[in-house]
Amino acid sequence: MNLFKMEKHLAISLGLLTLLLILAPVTYAQSSSVTGRVSDEKGELMIGVSVLEKGTTNGTITDLNGQYNLNLSTENPVLVVSYIGYTPQEVKVGRQRVVDVILMEDVSALDEVVVVGYGSQRKVSVVGAQSTMELEQIKMPTANLSSAISGRIAGVVAVQRSGEPGHDGADIWIRGISTLLGQSSKPLVLVDGVERSFNNIDPEDIESFTVLKDASATAVYGVRGANGVVIVKTKPGRIGKPQFSVDFYQSFTRLTKSVDMADAYTYMDARNEAQRNTDGNIRYTDAYIEATKKANGLLPNENIRLINKYLYPAVDWADELFNDWGQNRRGNISVRGGAPNANYYVSLSYYGETGMTRNFKMENYNTKMQYDRYNFTTNLNLKPTSKTAVDLGVAGYLSQGHYPQSSTNELYAASMAINPVIYPLVLPDGSIPAINKDQLFSPYGMLARGGYKMEFGNTINSNLRVTQDLDFWKWSKGLSATAMVAFDVYNSRVLKYNRTEPLYQLDAQRGQDGLYLEESLFDDDGNYKYSMLRSSDKRLSYNAETANNRSIYVEASLNYDRTFGLHRVGGLFLYNQKEYRNTDADNKISDVNIDALIGSLPYNQRGFAFRGTYSWNDRYFAEFNLGINGSENFTPNKRYGTFPAFGVGWAVSNEAFWTPLKKYISFLKFRYTDGWVGSDTAAGRRFMYKGRFTSMDGTYFGSGYVSAPGYGESQYGVDISWSKSRKQDLGIDIKFLDDNLSLVVDIFKERRDNIFL
Repeated sequence: MNLFKMEKHLAISLGLLTLLLILAPVTYAQSSSVTGRVSDEKGELMIGVSVLEKGTTNGTITDLNGQYNLNLSTENPVLVVSYIGYTPQEVKVGRQRVVDVILMEDVSALDEVVVVGYGSQRKVSVVGAQSTMELEQIKMPTANLSSAISGRIAGVVAVQRSGEPGHDGADIWIRGISTLLGQSSKPLVLVDGVERSFNNIDPEDIESFTVLKDASATAVYGVRGANGVVIVKTKPGRIGKPQFSVDFYQSFTRLTKSVDMADAYTYMDARNEAQRNTDGNIRYTDAYIEATKKANGLLPNENIRLINKYLYPAVDWADELFNDWGQNRRGNISVRGGAPNANYYVSLSYYGETGMTRNFKMENYNTKMQYDRYNFTTNLNLKPTSKTAVDLGVAGYLSQGHYPQSSTNELYAASMAINPVIYPLVLPDGSIPAINKDQLFSPYGMLARGGYKMEFGNTINSNLRVTQDLDFWKWSKGLSATAMVAFDVYNSRVLKYNRTEPLYQLDAQRGQDGLYLEESLFDDDGNYKYSMLRSSDKRLSYNAETANNRSIYVEASLNYDRTFGLHRVGGLFLYNQKEYRNTDADNKISDVNIDALIGSLPYNQRGFAFRGTYSWNDRYFAEFNLGINGSENFTPNKRYGTFPAFGVGWAVSNEAFWTPLKKYISFLKFRYTDGWVGSDTAAGRRFMYKGRFTSMDGTYFGSGYVSAPGYGESQYGVDISWSKSRKQDLGIDIKFLDDNLSLVVDIFKERRDNIFL
């Protein structure tokens, strides 16, 4: 009986043990971990992606390898994988230990946000004409971004007038030149909301590049919007673990187009033919041409003392001055990351370029052409509270350039103007030849013996922006306020080391055959005889030029964006003010230099901007913009100008009747804008509405001059005002093949009046 009970108890124990073994794997799964990698649809691993166990606060983010590890805590775990700009995914884990996830980019056109004047809007609601540039297109080794956008943005023309390192910025026009010569046609350029040059920004630091073209897009800028607007935004911080990026580009440069010049012998034949047809004579005898060929190795030469390249030159001046190739390089290292309430972007970059002029090393200097620049960018984005955002940006650069005293334009022009047989590169003793002291200088002498200059530049741009969400009450939902202050400073110095080289001419006579006579070539010691055309002590002289300025910009605005059912309403009210001061002019003030005194006074601008937007069911859109600007260029009663504009749009593809056609044309939109923008550009002098008086010793009465000290009006005041431009634009936006092919067509008309002559 006892044995039976023991067997019974043993059987029960074995059964319980078996049950525990069966349940054990389930319990293990509940307390296990899962790992995997997250990538995008292109296969690129993604850093900083949020991986959260659904229904819990248990989560993590992917590391630098796109990998995550997460300890699970629920019975049937589901992972929620999300990242900004991508469609979130929910993945059931089950018994899996490795779960890889591919996130798809969120390409919803209705929710995509684009940059507009003084803010941003959903792309579908934009009625103004604007273009953006893919950032991959500007990631190239170039010192100035303006030279990288040519041919890459519709309606934008960029003309590069020089390829000289550090001086190769391009002139930019949006939809052509719209004013007369002497008046600026350059667009307004804004970097992080502040008027600045974008030339010296490293391409890796750019988040977006937008061009505004028509009145509806630029009217809020009023006085500064007549020539279009370029908006550049640098990269902000991003939530996630630190992401390090290192980029390096190396490229080689050469002349885009060089003129093929005739060689010395072809030139002499052509010159003889031209002169023979003119007066029956010739410039170069057959004996001279033969001697030139002998001196330069085309024919055997038995007498090098009398027939050499110093006496009978054949110089390819462009080849002597310029290399066939130059080079440039660009490197950037950046880090980006942060937490939800504090994230950052920091970068350091270097750009270097070697020019194409030859480097002639002299005893105390060289003539290399080289440019080096070091950039830094720091953007810090803070969220002190859930409704407050603080953005701090500091960026700048240090640059140094080394150049020959003559520019590449001057050197190239000189090499084209001098014929190949006029004189040799140098005379036998190394001195510079000439035929007179005032003109036709040797291109070699300009480059190798003219001295050099060094250019130093630095700038620091800083801006602080605070955005406060005013969504505290029911009636203030969608309302926010923004304030910004920016301080920029720029300094440059050019050190010029000039040198004047003595000029010499061979003091020798020629015979009837055009060849040098031996008895006139050499002195009693057997040396070549020279005549000095210009004397010089060859010492380097020194002078310097400086350029310094600083500006302060302040801005405050109220923004509104709210949806009421199918209705969406937006608004903007903005005030801004800028003070620009040329601090270099302060050092040049004198009692008689009135221009320097006026130049030292601050330049002031003030403006107000208004915008109202409305859309119904993302089908019908209307927008009104108004810019009111004040300029110191005009009299007080004409100082402020008002520039209104309006626009309407219709997204046909969002209509119900278009649904069957979406597989062919996924998006179709018509838009029309009309409005006025202005310009206060008036070339000449500041404060033209005021007359200028200068001291006088006397004046004319009738036909006689009367001596009497006093003052007289040397320049009369001119009652000028704004030039205004009316811009009209009819646009069509079409997308095909599931948004993979886009077509944008704009028909525009512009008329500008009251241009100051």
